[in-house]
Amino acid sequence: MASSQRSPGGINDVIRYAIASVDIMRGIPQGLAGLDLSASGFWRSFMALIWILPFSLFLDFLGYGLVTPQNTGDEVVSLPYYMFARELSSLLAYLVALVVIYGIARSINVQANYPICVISYNWGSLALNVIAFPFVVTTSLMARGEAASGSPLLLLIVFGLTVVFAVATYNIIRITLQISSLPAILFVFVITVVEMVVFYSMLGLFGI
Repeated sequence: MASSQRSPGGINDVIRYAIASVDIMRGIPQGLAGLDLSASGFWRSFMALIWILPFSLFLDFLGYGLVTPQNTGDEVVSLPYYMFARELSSLLAYLVALVVIYGIARSINVQANYPICVISYNWGSLALNVIAFPFVVTTSLMARGEAASGSPLLLLIVFGLTVVFAVATYNIIRITLQISSLPAILFVFVITVVEMVVFYSMLGLFGI
């Protein structure tokens, strides 16, 4: 694995890596030059999960108000339990997705590019969370309305975010693994399905 950046990993580095990942998600291969592609950069990229956590916890807090009224059991799920369940489910879905990506990459003999894919995927996830945050907050607040499910604006925002995430993931996979469009589309489809199945299955085990 080559290295384009070697630095301690302060806030300036995090911003630089996030911006570089945005270029990659836009389909610009030159964005790779802004990432630390060294072995230490691979492990450092997992710090993106910690930076994502505050955004994720706040969205869990907003989502709790939507789920609680629907709880029909004798006991209402507590906020800490709800947030813990969602975060653990998200983490497991993410880890399983990484395993699946490696498995498919190995099956088509591009596993050598896997570390670069993970680095970009991690920092890209942080960038996507920052970009999508105001829109997700908006949808969460709108969903509290009585007729929210039929709101054209709400549906438009959800559809738009879905498309953005799919395209971003597609470009990350295509550029970092250096594969053609069709295999990249297959990657995105499989990853999306796997993450959803694992995430909601875990929530089901937690009774949410």
